[in-house]
Amino acid sequence: MKALCLSYLMIDIFLNKVVDKILELTEEGIKEYIGNYDYYLEKKNEIIVEEEEDYKTKTQIKLERKKRKRRIRIYKEKERGDNKIREKD
Repeated sequence: MKALCLSYLMIDIFLNKVVDKILELTEEGIKEYIGNYDYYLEKKNEIIVEEEEDYKTKTQIKLERKKRKRRIRIYKEKERGDNKIREKD
């Protein structure tokens, strides 16, 4: 395991010294990063964090909508129940 970690460290050092531009192939196309390997990793991490925040925000919005719809449904059911009681009186 130590040799594997050392290999990754050596690759990182090598890439940082040699690379000044990284091209990433994605489903959307080619994304260009101008900088060394550490810069690429930093930017990728920022993108991941932003995507996670967007996902959480979208999920929170969906949950709030569900709660709101549930409250409305409960309110309407209570109203119907009150109306039925009034009709019996």
